[in-house]
Amino acid sequence: MKTRTIIRFAGLVITSCLTVLSAQEAVPVNPQHPDRLPDTFLGRRMAPQIGCWFPGVHEVLEPGGFKPPLDALCRSGAFDLLCVSSRSTHNESDSDSSVAFLRQAAGYALQKYGVRLVLDAEIRLSRKSFFKAHPQCCQERLHLVEQLQCRGQKVNIALAVDALTDHYTHNYRYEVLGCRLLKVWAYRKTAADTVDAASVRDITAEVERFTADGGRCEIVLSGETAQENRFVCAAVAFAFLYPDVHSDEALHFERDLISKHQQINAAGFIKDEWGFPPSYTWATEKNEYWFSPAMMRRYAMISGGRDLADDCFLMYRSQTGRAGDRSQAIDRLNRMNQARLLEFEQQVYELSKKYWGEYAFVGTHPTWYPYPGKNEFRKNGLMWWRHPRDYAQTDEVTPFCCRTGMAKAAAQPVWYNEYYQTHPSHYIYEHWTCLLAGGRVNIHPFYPKSDEPAEAGDFRILPILRGGADRIRSRTRLLNFIMEASLQCPVAVVFGHWGVMNWTCPQYFDSLQAAITLCNELSRRGYPADLIPSSEIHTVGVDGKKRWLLAEDGRLQYGRQPYEWVLFYGVTESDRADIDSLWGLGDKGETRRAILPPAMDQSAWAQRVTEDLQRRGIQPQTVWVESDNRWKGSMYRPPMSGLARFTDGTLLWASGSQEEPRGKTIRLDKASVLSNDGRQTFEISAEAVGVLACRFDKEDGLVALAASDLKFFHAGGMNIDTADCPTDVVLWKDHSGVWQGVFQAEENRLPQGLKAAAEKWYFLKK
Repeated sequence: MKTRTIIRFAGLVITSCLTVLSAQEAVPVNPQHPDRLPDTFLGRRMAPQIGCWFPGVHEVLEPGGFKPPLDALCRSGAFDLLCVSSRSTHNESDSDSSVAFLRQAAGYALQKYGVRLVLDAEIRLSRKSFFKAHPQCCQERLHLVEQLQCRGQKVNIALAVDALTDHYTHNYRYEVLGCRLLKVWAYRKTAADTVDAASVRDITAEVERFTADGGRCEIVLSGETAQENRFVCAAVAFAFLYPDVHSDEALHFERDLISKHQQINAAGFIKDEWGFPPSYTWATEKNEYWFSPAMMRRYAMISGGRDLADDCFLMYRSQTGRAGDRSQAIDRLNRMNQARLLEFEQQVYELSKKYWGEYAFVGTHPTWYPYPGKNEFRKNGLMWWRHPRDYAQTDEVTPFCCRTGMAKAAAQPVWYNEYYQTHPSHYIYEHWTCLLAGGRVNIHPFYPKSDEPAEAGDFRILPILRGGADRIRSRTRLLNFIMEASLQCPVAVVFGHWGVMNWTCPQYFDSLQAAITLCNELSRRGYPADLIPSSEIHTVGVDGKKRWLLAEDGRLQYGRQPYEWVLFYGVTESDRADIDSLWGLGDKGETRRAILPPAMDQSAWAQRVTEDLQRRGIQPQTVWVESDNRWKGSMYRPPMSGLARFTDGTLLWASGSQEEPRGKTIRLDKASVLSNDGRQTFEISAEAVGVLACRFDKEDGLVALAASDLKFFHAGGMNIDTADCPTDVVLWKDHSGVWQGVFQAEENRLPQGLKAAAEKWYFLKK
């Protein structure tokens, strides 16, 4: 009996092997580099797999120094693109040596491995060159300091400011170059600590002495004209080694800088976390404002001749009878700054397409504060959604409702989160949880310090791949062949954009946090929601189309996402016109709308909306869970395993595990699965590992399938059985109704069990 069993088993093995050996070869998806995804495939743009490379001093300066890190990173199939940012400022990005380094590195990576570089060479990496050409075009920060001056008393006011630093300042910080005195005002205050507007006067002429030394200065104010006790406020502008955002010279310099790099065979260009200089303090007193002569001119032009310094004083200290003027000044400054920062972003996007082609990848994320907060007015004014990108890109712990909302605004459905942590297991978790929200991970090397023992030549990234990230990415990239839309989010939560950054509004910042909490409450009931700023009503995407529209079926739609509900929260006078426009757009539509009260109960509203969605047949997804990081309690995300629904009808099952990074078995046994709107029922039997996705037409026929280690699939008229040779498979019907297929394996041998499933097969090397 045992002998017969062994012979029978051996016969099965031989039969299986002969089947594989006799199978036909297929055309490689990417003939030159069979293990890489091309920019496009059969007319479809392919979402690339991305990582970060930060060459150090010796790699930049030594001949051929780029080869060891590129050999290490590119041997893996985990990257199609590497976002390269030199953290060495010994040779600035506009130097011939820097351009030569990038040209040689890009050529080496592309020719040898088929990996393309995305260049980070923007203006902050060429500050010395910029200031040599334009020494007066430095970004200033206006400091306002108030002091009580008693009658006849001389006043001494001292100020000190330190250099600023961020990830671009490794060898030289944003040093303080000097300072200048703008104005001094004198005034009285009311019993409510409000400035008496009628008493304000300019007393700059009463300054006896102003001395400055780098980041320190002293103001001596005469007491001879102080006939009574009064308050005085001095405005001093400190200049930093940072290009003046509002200067034409800065915009033109970066244009020429990008042009200088067009000779490099690259994948595109990076504008990383662009905005005003880094600000780590909350500026709770609102006594610091970005400033420059160019800003003063622009502000005067848009405000009918108002003086920016005077309005900064008004923003700092409320004045009697001028509450409306104060609020308008804050909004005006925020809008002006965001518009200007977007000019740089738009220039990068347009020049990248001009020099590197239609499919140029433009990076990276605008989320310098990854969790939106009250400090946004000091960086880029929450321009996250306006950011001109083909792919939405975020950073670290950006709330998932922001990620999915930004993805709806972008041209492509996939979004990326640039992520770093200290151990490979964190990256495993991030990959799987992002997947079920329609996202991918841009792998950043270990930061700030790895828990892993340092190894020579691991470049702080190889342990992440060995830990399982490469196995996950080999599975998730299969989805790129069939995914045409982003995550299904039936609810939009629209927050008052300018009001959340206006400290005169009662719900300053709190309304944004409340809106995020509402999104969390919905997602933990199985209905993810998109968070969108009210200002988006007037915007168009990079495709030139309006983002908000009334769809043919009567629903309010943002990007490619039609909504069952749109909830407005944090409505203030700052955003009234935007909210009214968006509300009016849906007046004759089918989308349910509500303006939520200031003291809303997020849980109650989420339950109300959820019950309505259920009554109307809108199907839930796997409920989201609390994030297990330092934002626990304030951010929800998908679990590592579950079901996600996409707006094109795609159903995605994922089964992730930190113990088994490649994923666990997904098995459906005649499972009845409803369509997004509950009008169709699909009976599915399948077994795969890690990833399974499928999409059906209105007649219940299968139109797309992607699965890793697929053993069998029976649904929608498709019957596949590859139990003896589990294979990574992608299938879809093209526009003429013909089945196309891609299989991923070590060898280009199509298993016999797949041959009949498609008329044309392509090969992707595992």
